[in-house]
Amino acid sequence: MWQTQTVFERRMGLCFLPSCFPRLYIFVEQPSTWAEAQSYCREKYTDLASVHNERHLAQLNTLLDNNPNVWIGLQADIEAWRWSLEDPRYYGEGEADFRKWAPDEPNGVGYNKLCVMMLASGEWADAVCTMAIDLICYNDTSSSFIFVNGPKTWKQAQSYCREEHYTDLASVRNQAENDQIENMNQTRSVWIGLYRDSWKWSDGSPTSFTYWNNNEPNGDYACAVIHNGRWEDCDCDTGLFFVCEIGDIYILVEKGKSWTEAQNYCREKYTDLASFDNEEAHNKVAMTPKYYSGHLWTGLYDDRNSWRWSLEKKDSNSEGEAEFRMWKPGEPSNERGYENCAGMAAGGKHIIMANTTTNISLMLPRAV
Repeated sequence: MWQTQTVFERRMGLCFLPSCFPRLYIFVEQPSTWAEAQSYCREKYTDLASVHNERHLAQLNTLLDNNPNVWIGLQADIEAWRWSLEDPRYYGEGEADFRKWAPDEPNGVGYNKLCVMMLASGEWADAVCTMAIDLICYNDTSSSFIFVNGPKTWKQAQSYCREEHYTDLASVRNQAENDQIENMNQTRSVWIGLYRDSWKWSDGSPTSFTYWNNNEPNGDYACAVIHNGRWEDCDCDTGLFFVCEIGDIYILVEKGKSWTEAQNYCREKYTDLASFDNEEAHNKVAMTPKYYSGHLWTGLYDDRNSWRWSLEKKDSNSEGEAEFRMWKPGEPSNERGYENCAGMAAGGKHIIMANTTTNISLMLPRAV
């Protein structure tokens, strides 16, 4: 098995790469299902690769060098069911959330069951979208459901309902409508308009950036690959190479500077002095200073009696994360009256020092 690790800038020590900054990707040439790839990445690194902007995409595509069909960490959100008929005026309070699942349904976790059929019993089941069965359309003009006898895939059924003077595939808003359709389908299963079309990253990060190929995702499968630079859905059980990512990484730079000098240096060469928004992130570097005789600058400083981080992440911090602190007992003390910057002492606790004190610095790499 060969692994390729991409490092864009190297300095002695540790660096931190939050999702909005350049990432470290590892290409693993070991055929695996999507679930196997996810487990491997979480055990060896951080997770399967996520992509949040064009810079990440360019880095990843460069690493893969046109390798076709490589797993990334994108998968269909199994809880994100929605109706083909999206007009919010059609649904009263709570009606868009009406469900009538059969026992043990939906059961397409991690697989390719992305569309919903109503069984002869009136209960619902998730199904492979390419399966051909009869369907139920809805006609807004007559406020009625129409049974269509003629097997079609879910996508074909949706197109038929929209193009044949109807409105869309049927939405089922309540038990009365469910009973009405059950009486229409008699002894067969039929497509209704419920489907999954929401994707999420394995690491839980938001999916605001996507780069799907034309006509993708097509609703056939629930996991995503990079295919010649663009994304496509793919059978999760296929054995493919995959890409892992490394997150929450810090860089230690040994350059003696005052806090302001360190901040300027970090912003010029990287992104900023390091910040910690939770105890887990803090603990990753808490032991680093004990190997040095001095202290370690971080990005915490006193802005007129209000401690804040040099790097502000307003869009990515969860509630309370910007206020995370790990003070040494008795700190902040400001014994001299002009100590307004924070350094990390042995054991990882913060102490405050004068801006003019010369320390080595913990930095964040620059987003390029």
